Amino acid sequence: MKQKLTLLLSFMALVGISNAQSFKNIKNIRSLVGIHVNSMDVSTPQAWKDNEGSKTLSGLKNQDLGISFAYYQLISPRVDFSGKATVMFHDYSGADRNVYSNKFTPIGLEFEPSVNIKAFEDNYTYNAFVSAGVGAGIYGAEFGAYVPVGLGLQANFAKTTYMFLQSQYRFTLTKSALKDNLFYSVGIAQRLSK
Repeated sequence: MKQKLTLLLSFMALVGISNAQSFKNIKNIRSLVGIHVNSMDVSTPQAWKDNEGSKTLSGLKNQDLGISFAYYQLISPRVDFSGKATVMFHDYSGADRNVYSNKFTPIGLEFEPSVNIKAFEDNYTYNAFVSAGVGAGIYGAEFGAYVPVGLGLQANFAKTTYMFLQSQYRFTLTKSALKDNLFYSVGIAQRLSK
């Protein structure tokens, strides 16, 4: 319950910040390409489900790291589409992924299209958003699918460079390949058009 309250208060703070400044006369259509650094926490959601100990988050040393290449397309002043291709680094033959295999596979490959709905129009310097989508990947020898939902903050610098901070809860659709996980991302993206 404390995590839900903290998450709600954080979202409210981000919405308040996003109202502070805005750019005027930004065009409604823009495309971005970017790169993100990610971390994935599998153990925390499992501990929450099993009611084991405290409800604290795992440290970074217990998380898997990865990198994403992203494309963003503004659909309307408050909605954009994003597509991410991600490489996560982990031994996906390990028991903590429910995959029991003799084959050592140090990476997972994912593709995730999603929709981001912003609190304000895209011309604001800071803008909070909620996101939802569908994702799929190859984890070792297994194919997996998941549904990501999350919150984020977009910063708009000089109408050309954007920074994204995002956190997601990813519900697995294929428990044989991947468990529910928390996914954190920080990235930078550059506008393609003038």
